[in-house]
Amino acid sequence: MAELGRRLGVDGETIAKWEFGSSPRRRRHRDAIYRVLGYCPVDVTTRSYAAEIRGWRASTGLSQPKAASALGVSLSTLRRMEGGAVPAPAVLPQLLAALEKATLPAE
Repeated sequence: MAELGRRLGVDGETIAKWEFGSSPRRRRHRDAIYRVLGYCPVDVTTRSYAAEIRGWRASTGLSQPKAASALGVSLSTLRRMEGGAVPAPAVLPQLLAALEKATLPAE
């Protein structure tokens, strides 16, 4: 745990709090976690993003075409995701970054 903490720039207690859900990750930590792991650890099959994507888009005031562009996906892909389709693994990091930017506490 100490080595992981060193690589992420946090202490072991912080990692334990993340694991037990008692402390939110900050954006800077999320990016470091992905770098250390070499992949995005979110299991998209157990989470519905449709409401979150619609809520994010509404909170930013973006139209569907502009939101699709911001996420780096086609308009039809955004519409499918807002309709409940599971995001493709290649889209997930951009999607999570956009959603977390709108919902995570400021640094």
